[in-house]
Amino acid sequence: MPDGGRIHCAAGGLLVGSQYPLVDEAHPPPDDGDLAAGRYVGCSCIRCASCGRRVRHFERVVWRKVPSLAELEKAYRARDYSSLLAPAEKAVDNRCYACACGHGGTFHFQALDEIDFWPAWYCEGHLSKAC
Repeated sequence: MPDGGRIHCAAGGLLVGSQYPLVDEAHPPPDDGDLAAGRYVGCSCIRCASCGRRVRHFERVVWRKVPSLAELEKAYRARDYSSLLAPAEKAVDNRCYACACGHGGTFHFQALDEIDFWPAWYCEGHLSKAC
């Protein structure tokens, strides 16, 4: 749905494994028809309503352990998650996500509208086809 020139992903945005593309110039934000047809494109413009920051993503990695809030904040400020992430030797389709107050990961897809245990992440909208 358009919002001030922004196009929002269906289902509040999707978290997707690394085998699925993210919204970019070649992959527009998905609509309900795309989801019904099994065409999954992950949102590349996810924002957290709790901390107000953009959610970052990392492909083909897993969390080494459950990070603390202090570790997430430090990594977010430094833009360096290397101490928290490890290469995914078996879960090569995994994609990890993090903001300054929460984290997650998926190897398939999850609609943000259907996740109630996450921080309040949402698609903030895309200008044309990219973020």
